[in-house]
Amino acid sequence: MRKEYALGVGRRNPYLKQIGASGRAEILERFLEAEHYVRLDDDVAEAFVDAAAVNEALRLVLRAKALPTRAVRSVRRRAPKSA
Repeated sequence: MRKEYALGVGRRNPYLKQIGASGRAEILERFLEAEHYVRLDDDVAEAFVDAAAVNEALRLVLRAKALPTRAVRSVRRRAPKSA
């Protein structure tokens, strides 16, 4: 590996202690939002083998959403006539 690509050597961020663990977590969340990453819950992630399967499932949902829906007519019942 070339020397300039060795990430183990280098100067640490001088503001690392000031940022703290919660600050690093916030920076990570902002980065992931900017890159349009979506975090799946564990039970949902178990249903998919890879990212391609997730994308295919979401495309299927979008196609189903675009299908025209049939309007359901409400049925009115007449009140029984009083004698």
